Amino acid sequence: LLSDFMSQRMTYSGFAVHLSIKVDTVKNYISYLEECFLVYTAYIYSKKQVISTRKEKKLFFIDCGLRNSLLLKEINELEKSKIVENLVFSHVLSLKKKELFPKIFYWQDKAKNEVDIVFTSNNRTIPIEVKYTNDIEKNDLKGLVKFCETFKTQGIVVTKDLLKKDDNITYIPVWFFLLMTQAVSKKPDVS
Repeated sequence: LLSDFMSQRMTYSGFAVHLSIKVDTVKNYISYLEECFLVYTAYIYSKKQVISTRKEKKLFFIDCGLRNSLLLKEINELEKSKIVENLVFSHVLSLKKKELFPKIFYWQDKAKNEVDIVFTSNNRTIPIEVKYTNDIEKNDLKGLVKFCETFKTQGIVVTKDLLKKDDNITYIPVWFFLLMTQAVSKKPDVS
């Protein structure tokens, strides 16, 4: 059930109802999976921690291969998009591996516009929207545009093959994004 909800918003109470168990049991089971480094729960990005903990969460798998083997489902275009979003998340998590408890969020405004991944690095807030396609309209990026305006920052859109800069948004192909994160995370050779 969790593998089917990868990279989507979810609530503990929703799982509890679906499984006919208590909410605390769901919380415990998910915390066990987090402690085993199998899943990561991303909270909503907010300046107020109370809001962050009460709202829906997003669940990411640390290992997409394990998730896919649990799901036993055909990988269609929607599944590819979820896998790419999870892959981008995993690489952002690897960038933050020096932190004991890395914080990676998602964001949503009152109009339900969303940003897939939000994290901080060097005192900068970085929003990332994953659109595994090359046909991206401005309307598809309402959440990212709103986030950039609200928090006075620049955003990244991870695409299939599109590479361009448009105002304060940079479009980067997923393969290039993953190469960049690998290069950034490695220490330079000083010899």
